[in-house]
This record gives sequence, structure tokens and C-alpha cells, in this order.
Amino acid sequence: MFVMMIAAASGDEEESSDIASSLRPPHYVKLRVNRPRGALAGRRPDPESSLTQCDCGPADADPCGPYAQCLNRMLLTECGPTCRAGDRCNNRAFEKRLYPKMVPYRTPHRGWGLKTLVDIKAGQFVIEYVGELIDEDEFKRRMRRKHEVRDENFYFLTLDKERMIDAGPKGNFARFMNHSCEPNCETQKWTVLGDIRVGLFALYDIPANSELTFNYNLESAGIEKKRCMCGAKRCSGYIGAKPKQDDQPKKTKITTKRTYKKRKQTEDSPSTSRSKPRNRVGRPNKPRELTEIEKDLLIIKNATSGISSDSECSGRLSSIDSSRDAKASKRKRKDVSTEEVLSSPSTKRMKGELKSSELD
Repeated sequence: MFVMMIAAASGDEEESSDIASSLRPPHYVKLRVNRPRGALAGRRPDPESSLTQCDCGPADADPCGPYAQCLNRMLLTECGPTCRAGDRCNNRAFEKRLYPKMVPYRTPHRGWGLKTLVDIKAGQFVIEYVGELIDEDEFKRRMRRKHEVRDENFYFLTLDKERMIDAGPKGNFARFMNHSCEPNCETQKWTVLGDIRVGLFALYDIPANSELTFNYNLESAGIEKKRCMCGAKRCSGYIGAKPKQDDQPKKTKITTKRTYKKRKQTEDSPSTSRSKPRNRVGRPNKPRELTEIEKDLLIIKNATSGISSDSECSGRLSSIDSSRDAKASKRKRKDVSTEEVLSSPSTKRMKGELKSSELD
């Protein structure tokens, strides 16, 4: 839904009597309902096409009311005269024109406006937007005429694909409502007796003596952008532009300075422990070299198992050392000579024991 623009307002003698200012707005013809013009003059809606029976009854506390489970109200459709609630039906605000008391008044900077004289509750029906129903061809003709006479006050509102509402020459109090980037009313399309109509509803509770505003959602259609004078905090600057987003404070990254304290080097401190060899996880320890006594015992063990030659014994020693670590095989080992083995005390003792066993 697009409102072309409503910049200034007007009123008749009866309405201007309630206005304190001596100035009178331009004349307009007051309408109670929309009036088709031109090619739309012969069209008549079918009231029975959209009428449905709701489940509300006359004995209900608030039949078809804002807080009732009325099917028609949920579908943005007004109940018809055949509603089961009868005269107690509270879903016929368009048809009965149940408007709160309101009055046009002169604003300081935006021409004429509309204010309420009573408190309005959130979601309450405020007023229907009424004017002449015209088609697109008639809309273009009227726009050309306005450009010729340099009339910058536009009251057009799109109803559907084929029809528009022009509340300029003829309309009701809704034509006085100014635009706001932070409005207190919104437009809603309702189906009333088979026809689509536009109403203004309160967005939140509105206290008395407050100006009634709504967002025009202006579609430029070749018209120059008009400066917005609503004075809202989130004002976009131009009518029809999107309101500004709330300024969110930037997140500041908190950085903490780390302090390092010098430790005293002790025997168990990391600096002294670096000199000590550490065993790395997953790697075998380096094999240590055999002492002379261990070598003698190993030779004696091999000799009792049938290994007598020096070459076999040295090969056995090398295979044991190589199996412990592949890297340790690169290191130079001391070969055990035959003379050292024979001259060792343990070998002589073994030989003496062998001879004594043969004599026995």
C-alpha cells in the first residue's frame, strides 16, 4: 500500500469552529464512504460474497470484540447484518463509523494535522481513509493537472491493482493526518460488505490531545522527494525513505597487559633443568655401554648355551645393541678381543670347573 503524499489539510466551517486558530484550511467536500468516479462509477460490490458466520453469540461478554475469538476479525473481515450476535456485535466499526472524538488543528511546522481528544487503546480502530475511488488513467490525469498548477499536496492512496483513493477534493478527517517516521497509527485493509476498505488503527495506547500520524510509505512516481518534518528521533529525512536504525554502541575490545615476574634460578628451575637430558615422549632411551663385568657374564652365558666362537659372541652382542635402538648402532663400540675374554678371571674359573667335571 502506497500513499502518494498528504502534505497539507483542509476543513469546512463546521469542523473549523472547534479550532482555536483563526486560520481556516482550504475547502473540501466531506464524505462518509468512498465514492467511485469515472470508469469505476458503475461498479457495485457484492455484500454476500465475503460474509461468513462466526462462532460468537449474543450472550458472550464481548461478542466479535478485539479480544474475542471471532473468525471474521482474524481474517480482517467485518461481520455483516446477519451476525448471530446481532446489535451486540463489536466487529462493525467501518460500517457504523465508530471513530473516537478528534479534531483538525494547526501544527507549528507541518500545516494542518489531526489530534485525538480522548484516550485511544492499542489496536483500536481510529478512522477510515475515505475519498474518491479512481483508476490509473484518472490518477495520471489528476497528477498532470497538479503539476500544471504547481500543487504539491497529494492525497492518493493505493487500494488495489485497479483502484486508488484520492482524498484531496473529497474525504474525511483522515486526510489531515500527517506523516511520521515513528507513527502511532497504521493502515490496514479490511473487507467490509464485500468491498476492500482502508482503516487506521492505533499501534499503541495514545493519550488524549496527541497528534495522530501514520507512515505514508511514499512512492515517488516521478515526484521529487519531499523533506520530512516529523521530528522523530529515527527520522529518515525524506518522506517515504526507510527510518534510520537505532545507533548501537560499538563493542570495545578489552585488552589486558600481561606482566611477567622474574624467577630465581634454582636447581629445579627451568633454566637449570635445560642442561639435564630429558626423555622425549614416544622415543626410546639411548642404550648405555656394557661394563667389563657385564660383558664377561654375557660371554659366559653364551658359552654355556653352545656359543663358543668369538665371532658369534660379537655378532650376538651387536644384534642385541641394534635391537634396542637403530640410532645407537652408529656409535662406535669396543670389541671384546679373544685374549681379554680368555684372560679374564671368570673365564679361567669356568675352564677349571669344566676340567674338574671331566675328571669326575
